[in-house]
Amino acid sequence: MNPVAEKCPRCGRSTRMEKDEVLAYCPSCKSLHEPGERSSVDVEIAKYAHVSDGEKVYIPFWRFFCNFRISGGGEMHRNVSNFIKDGNAGKIFVYVPAAELGPRQMLEAGGYMTANNPSYSTTFSFNDTEHLKCSKGSGAAKVEVGYYFLAAETSEGRNDDMSSGFDIEPVHEKLVFLPYYREGEMLTPAV
Repeated sequence: MNPVAEKCPRCGRSTRMEKDEVLAYCPSCKSLHEPGERSSVDVEIAKYAHVSDGEKVYIPFWRFFCNFRISGGGEMHRNVSNFIKDGNAGKIFVYVPAAELGPRQMLEAGGYMTANNPSYSTTFSFNDTEHLKCSKGSGAAKVEVGYYFLAAETSEGRNDDMSSGFDIEPVHEKLVFLPYYREGEMLTPAV
């Protein structure tokens, strides 16, 4: 693939990115930015919290801090009850996978991280650990916030339930690289 030149919004230097990437890395100021945007992307890299079998890999997620309101009732919204602070409303982090994963892996990873909202310590580098590239920009990920909110609820991403039962509004975003162990198709979170 031929690299594409991109100008860093933070330091103004030229950066390069591969054609299928959606973020450019600037080695001069060590920032990431989306092409055409005027600001850099807020990024965190989580530390591995435990050891497991498999190969270490970091997976990027767009993490959206969201306000939500449940308009329906009943059991459909049982898993987010921990995030409800006032009546039928609350705040939640929704994790949208930003890497190329299979549909099942994306659903499981995004739903799991959203339902469990992991806490972790951060680091400043990948420490020579493989990290999957970000193949989805924040705009495309924002469209999927409701899907992963519902996936956290039901362990299924059912599009037919998207129009009823809840309203969710993303108010802040950050790209987070979360640690996993990979064995074949199986991914095990390490946070």
